[in-house]
Amino acid sequence: MLDLNFSVVVVSIFIFILWKILEPLFFRPVGRMIDERDDKIAADKQRLQELTDLIRNQTASIEQQVGQTQKDAQKIKEELIQKGEALRRQLVETSRSEAARLSLEKAGELERQITAAEVQLQHEVETFSTKLRESILA
Repeated sequence: MLDLNFSVVVVSIFIFILWKILEPLFFRPVGRMIDERDDKIAADKQRLQELTDLIRNQTASIEQQVGQTQKDAQKIKEELIQKGEALRRQLVETSRSEAARLSLEKAGELERQITAAEVQLQHEVETFSTKLRESILA
């Protein structure tokens, strides 16, 4: 029985010595690498969260600017439509007044031509009457 207990003690001592040898050579560097990796992962997660928040904020800002720009564009479009309608109305009114003026001018010219034609016709009728009277009386 003594052999079994002595074996356990020897194995325990061997494990302890092996632990003391491997700890500074293997376990501490591996532990440091694991800790560094965990720190780096945590820092990367934090940076990712910060960038995600920044992107969300910038996206919201850009969407707001796009919305405002669309509103401004719609307002400009409506203003241009109103100006175009006002210009169209002005041009129509100018065209109507010009047409009315030209119509009055042409009507006056036509009236003068009719008067001149009536005067000429009356003169021709008188000349014809005079010739007819002379030929009947002669």
